[in-house]
Amino acid sequence: MISKKSLYFMKNLVRNLYFLMFLNGFLLASLFYFKMESTYENGLFASIKGSIDNRLDSDDTQDSILVKAMTTCHDLMSNRAPVFEGTRTLGPQSDFFHGTSVDLMTTQGACGSYSQVMAMILKTYDYPVRIAQMKVGGAWAAHNIVEVKTHPWLGRP
Repeated sequence: MISKKSLYFMKNLVRNLYFLMFLNGFLLASLFYFKMESTYENGLFASIKGSIDNRLDSDDTQDSILVKAMTTCHDLMSNRAPVFEGTRTLGPQSDFFHGTSVDLMTTQGACGSYSQVMAMILKTYDYPVRIAQMKVGGAWAAHNIVEVKTHPWLGRP
């Protein structure tokens, strides 16, 4: 049960202009921060797409684009995995605000990180993607797989 004293405190808190100004400032700063992070991440993956586009030939098919995207994803991430292996303290950026750029840099999520990055690269090509999780021994996320729709989804006409 909430006591009368707690209710009185909350009532006065939301009427306090200093608190409301602080709250508005905090929300505005948070909005600005998340917009900056989103813009950075979108630019990062647009650059990766540009790098892949530079290696495309005129006779490349959708499958060729997918293979080049997968190769690029592997090349970007495989060298970083040993560097960050076993490290746990990377701060709130990786713990609370875990964006795909963290997966790209650290690959700490193993197949989950590769899946996230691969999905983001393919999204820059406007392919519909989904990440499937395998279930082993009753636990989800034993392994992650990226599915991309170039032709109809598997199992559907």
